[in-house]
Amino acid sequence: MSENSNDPKSVDYKEPALVDVGKKSDAAVPVRTDDFFSAMFDDFDRMFSGFFPLVELTQLRQATVRDDVDLIVATVPMPDNVKKENINIEVLGGYLYVDSRVERWEGEGEKRRLAGVEVLENTFALSSSVDASKAEAKFENGSLVVTLPKSGPWTKKVLIS
Repeated sequence: MSENSNDPKSVDYKEPALVDVGKKSDAAVPVRTDDFFSAMFDDFDRMFSGFFPLVELTQLRQATVRDDVDLIVATVPMPDNVKKENINIEVLGGYLYVDSRVERWEGEGEKRRLAGVEVLENTFALSSSVDASKAEAKFENGSLVVTLPKSGPWTKKVLIS
């Protein structure tokens, strides 16, 4: 630090302080220390973290879309408890929609009740026009593979007469 306190170069830089929030559970909750509002949202996240099961985003497998010369192939990993009867696939307006819905029930007979619903939704923008009538789908080893044959060029150059 320079001796002249009016010199703008003389300002001391301090690292942001770390906040000890204590351990409330084994679930890791990231803590921001940059400003008041970020800290307020951390408190909000921490307050509701016990209500929902913790899902690590790094554990989720990513869907992939491969654009070949004559077809588009989308591979969508599905949760373990999904059956092919619970999967819906639609091609509409240049998009591929894949969704599934699994209901979890508890109890027997008259005491049977809906305990939860798992919903998975994926939307993919298609880079080319496809022939939806020739689309094929396979569901094996926990992944859905949708094959869409291309029907022609997505764009067409129009000649002026």
